[in-house]
Amino acid sequence: MRRADFAVKLAADLQIAVHEASKSESPVSITGKVRFDRGYLELLGKVFEIERGGTLRFPGGTSATLDLAATYEDRRTDKVVRVQLSGSAESPHLDFQVDNETVTAGRAFQAIYGTEDSSEDEDEVEAEAKQFVSAVTAGLVTSTIRRKFGAMAPILMLDPEDAEGTSQLRAGFELDALIPESLSEVITGIYVEGIISSEKQEDQSGPRDVNHGVLVELYFPHNLVTSGRYGSNSSWSFDLGWQP
Repeated sequence: MRRADFAVKLAADLQIAVHEASKSESPVSITGKVRFDRGYLELLGKVFEIERGGTLRFPGGTSATLDLAATYEDRRTDKVVRVQLSGSAESPHLDFQVDNETVTAGRAFQAIYGTEDSSEDEDEVEAEAKQFVSAVTAGLVTSTIRRKFGAMAPILMLDPEDAEGTSQLRAGFELDALIPESLSEVITGIYVEGIISSEKQEDQSGPRDVNHGVLVELYFPHNLVTSGRYGSNSSWSFDLGWQP
């Protein structure tokens, strides 16, 4: 699995079920374990090598627990910076070491760059780690389903629960093959995306609010694209644009 800021080789033993959403549970359920064999990810502006044997465990639903370590060796100073990611995959806990000594994120930054950055460094690297785990999870779901059902299977994007208690599942379909030949010179592509969002109520003990939506994009010659979005709360939008 590869993206601009990471590349990993994984071994996965997963069961993934997609079912009708309810107010009390997510529409996706994942059970099993993923093992990290090798790879790298970008943190603090540097490339960290992922240590073999890290795991991402799914007990069910979309939550997961993470146990993963990665290291960066500064060739200029020979210092080795190690970060351990553990706990909830939605909000991983990060522990830093420099030459086997436990340090803060600021001290790790100082070991890499020779100067200590602001206190926001730890929040920034935690956000980077969260995006990494979210992207790996979404990629696993998508590749598993598309391997089983072929190219017409949905492209799944799973946004984990944010600070406001909102999570979102998006399932996109590339339907270019359904364009009639008579319209192929007018419409060059069709993309349809279904959206299910789950949001906590102010009363944390009550059921979650579940909303549905749909996005439709039509692509035309000369990089023109039009998109329309409609939600279950009667919200809608329509856009016409140009993509370079």
